[in-house]
Amino acid sequence: MADIQAFRGLRYDLSKVGSLSDVVAPPYDVISADQRDELLAKSDHNIVRVILPGDEDLRGSETIYDVAAEQLKVWRRDSILRPDPVASVYVYHQCFSFEGRNYERRGFLSRVKLEPFGEDQQATLGLYCRVDDTWLLARLAVDGLELMEKVAPEQSDRWRGLGVSLLHRLLIEELLNEKDLSAPKYVHAIEEVVDGIANGDAAGRDATGQAGTGAPFELVALVMPASVDDVKEISEQGLRMPAKSTYFYPKLLSGLVINPLDE
Repeated sequence: MADIQAFRGLRYDLSKVGSLSDVVAPPYDVISADQRDELLAKSDHNIVRVILPGDEDLRGSETIYDVAAEQLKVWRRDSILRPDPVASVYVYHQCFSFEGRNYERRGFLSRVKLEPFGEDQQATLGLYCRVDDTWLLARLAVDGLELMEKVAPEQSDRWRGLGVSLLHRLLIEELLNEKDLSAPKYVHAIEEVVDGIANGDAAGRDATGQAGTGAPFELVALVMPASVDDVKEISEQGLRMPAKSTYFYPKLLSGLVINPLDE
């Protein structure tokens, strides 16, 4: 059973910032450059200033982490963010729509003690190439599994079997010999893939650090998402999940309550 604990959360003083909807934001890793600008325009105290500082905020040798720490310090000093008087467990309901259905997810926010973590088609990749404007399904054969064991001997069978691992370690790095290929553009919805093939992505680097060329996608790969069991087993083995393999929806809003680690 999880060992949870109430905490004195930092929360916005609404008498100073106005509407809560003006100061909360999605998690930093799903905020685009345009969305960041929209959040900043809502309020000088939007949490995006802490979770995703911009290059324009840097001074001298500062890093974005220095900027974030200073911003949080100032807001606490000026009582923009106030600690609750008593330790609490915070109720959180999310209402959202997915594939034409409405859902309400009920949960709560608390501290939790970290403990060891006491038939899919990951081996199938969907690939698109602009040269011949064709989609194909690639399924890993036995000799592919054997080759994956040779090129990633330090990883577990579960890790080697993930679609995103097969894409990067086996297909791109080993079979295509593109070990120094620039970071790919990651998307989370089929609609983004269709739009990227037809129209390309926005040029320049977005707020999540991904670089766009402004040109249509030349190569597209679809992989099966990692399951909770994948995350559990790989974590139990002391290994890290491959990059961009743990996207879950819907994300929790940032800025509703902050757990101060100095208490």
